[in-house]
Amino acid sequence: AVRWPHVYLFFHATFHVLLGPGGPTMSRSATQRPARVVAEIWASATALFLIANKIWEIPGVVILIWLLGSVGLLAVMLSPDGRRFLMRRVVSAMVTLWLLATIVFLIVNILPGDVGRKILGPFAPKEDVAAYNHRLGTDRSVFVQYFASIKRVFTLDFGDSYQSGAHVSDIIYPALFRSGKLALLAFVITIPVSIAAGIFAARRKDKFADRAVVNVGLASSSIPEFVTAAVLLSVFCVHWKLGKVFANPPSGTSVIGQLRYLLTPAMAMVIAYFGYITRMTRAGVSSALQADYTRTATMKGLSKGEVMRGHILRNALAPTITVISVQVGYLFGGIIGVEKVFNYAGLGSTMLTAVGAKDIPVLQGAVLLVGIIYMLSTLTADLLIAYLNPRVRLENKR
Repeated sequence: AVRWPHVYLFFHATFHVLLGPGGPTMSRSATQRPARVVAEIWASATALFLIANKIWEIPGVVILIWLLGSVGLLAVMLSPDGRRFLMRRVVSAMVTLWLLATIVFLIVNILPGDVGRKILGPFAPKEDVAAYNHRLGTDRSVFVQYFASIKRVFTLDFGDSYQSGAHVSDIIYPALFRSGKLALLAFVITIPVSIAAGIFAARRKDKFADRAVVNVGLASSSIPEFVTAAVLLSVFCVHWKLGKVFANPPSGTSVIGQLRYLLTPAMAMVIAYFGYITRMTRAGVSSALQADYTRTATMKGLSKGEVMRGHILRNALAPTITVISVQVGYLFGGIIGVEKVFNYAGLGSTMLTAVGAKDIPVLQGAVLLVGIIYMLSTLTADLLIAYLNPRVRLENKR
């Protein structure tokens, strides 16, 4: 279930990052107390609005109007540079969502097969199949179906599943939550280990330790994650019985118990992404170690730790942050192989099932969720890079 206090904290954190003193998009006047009070009230109201939507199922059009109002409030409070940044992001998001909806619609309609026949079975009478297709609206013209599909995207109301009849949100949100747990565990392990390995290799460039880390990273990233998952399943879960064969924990399982179910599939993703993030970190840190500002900081008498934290990492981690932000969306929707190996009902498996059944509402809602996750992760990466590296903020202003 969704933890609504976390929703409240998420919106507060978002407004504090955007509207806080020294934020990447704010002017001086926007950091004054009246503006901050308005931001606090709007953040609280937005969180309460989402809770009310969960309880009373507010129509998607009302939610869309509320979100546009939130964008308008930010546009009023932001500096001119911030307004341009926000408008670029909003226009890009709308175009991206339209393209996603269009691509999903085209792919599903190109695939052979009949929706009514797939659901009712091969032995159902033609009359029943035709009546079922008429009820779903799949017998209408392609253009009518396309505009109905686009309308579902921009009203945030995807209707009911063609296959099960359940509301789309009741299918994709639990799958998103399960994928989120697995992705979070994988990231908690991958990010610190990969960044530490990249720094370790960069500080020992061209030595044995550097070559060992690079070669291990290349080997791990060259193996598909579903192959790694199958090997881990066979060795650790079947042969040594250290993990669970199926990754879905029973309801009521404690947090520690869930870790036993999720650790092995998470390790398959850790092995797959370790090499990529490590190589990016190593390249950035190696370049920063040879930069003029690093030599200047060293000559000032700063300790190695101060130079590393205050000068090298702030400049070297920008490519790593960008890579991590791109991998976030993939971890939510692209790890179908790992989910299938461990029989895990995540968002990727849900999309694959929807493709096989030509279940357009479920597929469209799931793809849209992954697209939103991609956009939010890249936006977070841009803000974090602007915070770490003042030169990025200066370039944005220019």
